[in-house]
Amino acid sequence: MRKMHKRQIEDFIKLLEQAHLEIKKAVNAQEYAVAMDLLGQCQEGAIGIGNLIEKEEGEGFVTVSCVESYCELAYGLYEELLQQQETEKQKPLQTINGNRIYKNLRKSLIQIENSVKHDIHGRQEVVFFPYKASMWDSLESIWMAADADPDCDAYVVPIPYYERNADGT
Repeated sequence: MRKMHKRQIEDFIKLLEQAHLEIKKAVNAQEYAVAMDLLGQCQEGAIGIGNLIEKEEGEGFVTVSCVESYCELAYGLYEELLQQQETEKQKPLQTINGNRIYKNLRKSLIQIENSVKHDIHGRQEVVFFPYKASMWDSLESIWMAADADPDCDAYVVPIPYYERNADGT
């Protein structure tokens, strides 16, 4: 996976952490519709992460199973909040604890975060553009080091170079 994609996933995980805090606040304030909407958005985002990881790393990758567990948890919590919201209209039940929901979501998100950090290896893509054959000796040693690195894709793209005479030929 490219480092850019890995960084995007890490940034989105931080965004999910903020959403979990908002879910906790909404549940504690008994604003279940807001919490359910946030849970739905978290689940959609996690599905996007899972699809990106699956596309880059292949089907059945360990991080994808962590993301699937997170999605199942988010769905279960959504259903729990929906049931609470519907039964509260008829007769009040005991309220749902926002701290418990936050703790469960956080635990699942930490598993995803650790898997992204340790299981997904970021690859660099380096391109060398020599414009003159005589300049290659200065680039060759750097290219050899980049080419030998297993986490780096090194390419050489020569730039056409012509010398022009004073008469324009």
